[in-house]
Amino acid sequence: MGQRIRWVVRWRLPTWAVTTTGLTRVLSYEPNDLTISVEAGMPWAAFTKLLAENRQMVPLDPPFAGVATVGGVIATNGSGPRRRLYGTARDLVIGMTFATLEGKLVKSGGMVVKNVAGLDMGKLMIGSFGTLAAIAVVNFKLQPMPQEERLFLLTFDSLEAAIGARDKILKSVLQPASLDLLNPAAAQVVGWTGYVLAVQAGGNAGVVDRYEKELRELGSLRIADTASPLPEFTPWFLATHESAAVVRISRTLSELREVMQTLMVL
Repeated sequence: MGQRIRWVVRWRLPTWAVTTTGLTRVLSYEPNDLTISVEAGMPWAAFTKLLAENRQMVPLDPPFAGVATVGGVIATNGSGPRRRLYGTARDLVIGMTFATLEGKLVKSGGMVVKNVAGLDMGKLMIGSFGTLAAIAVVNFKLQPMPQEERLFLLTFDSLEAAIGARDKILKSVLQPASLDLLNPAAAQVVGWTGYVLAVQAGGNAGVVDRYEKELRELGSLRIADTASPLPEFTPWFLATHESAAVVRISRTLSELREVMQTLMVL
């Protein structure tokens, strides 16, 4: 009986990459209406620079802002410290155009801040990492830049003292744009020591001065040289640690103490 030979044929399909980096136009910009529509491939840095000319902003502060695109920021739902006051992409995006797998262009939302007609499919695209469709155009509602901004740094010797000061701020009438707690390891990266509570505040001169007065009563206070958000720790960590990984830990405010204590023993 002859030996049977089984032939296995594997077909390797070609791999295609779809990119939107060529889509960089501003389709509509109405500074007086605080709305803008841009294509998804527009660099985030160029986008923020354009808005700053009219003292306007989309305060998302995404990671890798220097190399990110508008579509990339929205597809990853990127945001930073100021989401405490202004919210995330789902709060700032009012419309979108995206391409389906069938090649159809679908429009969702519009160019008005209040748009409640039907299901906003664009919300599904935010944070989908491009798995549902390819984002082509994004419409934003804009925020005016504050007249003045400051970044206050409160330094503490212990975690308990830092948490206590944070709780007092949360229970007060102060509404900072961002409120971040750095452990000693993170503080050392930017040249600070101890536990650092970073408070970013904006408004007119009188409002910002009130922040300074009330924060001085909570601990040792310094004012940063820049009013911009904290440095991007993620790119620094990935660049300085071989085989590094960054994970997101979502917890309530009351659980922050436990999370920080856990990080201390890692």
